[in-house]
Amino acid sequence: TTDNFTFKATNATLNDGKANIKYLVNGVNQENNVVNVPRVEGTGAIVVQVIAENGNVNNYKITYNKIPSSNAYLSELIVSEGSIEFNKETFNYEVNVPRNVNSVDITARVEDETSILKMNSYIYSSPHTLTISNLKPGNTEVIMLVTAENGTTYTYVVTLKKEANVS
Repeated sequence: TTDNFTFKATNATLNDGKANIKYLVNGVNQENNVVNVPRVEGTGAIVVQVIAENGNVNNYKITYNKIPSSNAYLSELIVSEGSIEFNKETFNYEVNVPRNVNSVDITARVEDETSILKMNSYIYSSPHTLTISNLKPGNTEVIMLVTAENGTTYTYVVTLKKEANVS
C-alpha cells in the first residue's frame, strides 16, 4: 500500500517576481506544488509560504481532514477453472470443477488499496492468488474477508464444487 496520496495545490501567482514560494505538508517542505499528503486519519495542513525579497513571510494554510475509507469491496475475483460473473456486491459464488482438475487458483484484488485482504484466514497484499491444491470431490470453500480502514468488512465466499470420480 501507499503511505501518501497526491494533492495538487493551485499554482500561486506572485505579484513580485523576486519572491519565493514554498509548499509544506505538516511542516515538511515539498519540491513543487504537487504535494504528498500522509494517508493517516485526522487533520493536517498544507501551507503555501510566500517569502518576499525583503524576507517577510506570509503563510496561506489549507487544512484537510483524512476520513478513513469504508470501502471493503473486491474489484476483481478470478478463478483458473470454471468461471464466475463477478460483481463486487455479490458475495457468494459457486464454481463447478471437472473431476480431472486437482488445483484451482483464485485471484482477489481489493478495490481500495488501504483495505486488508484475508484469504482463508491469512492476510495477503492485494492482488493475491491463492492456490487450492489436492481438491477432493465435493465442496471446498474459499473465504475472502476484506476490511476497510474504518472497520467495515465484507466476506466473499467461493465454493469449488468438484465432480465425484466415476466408479
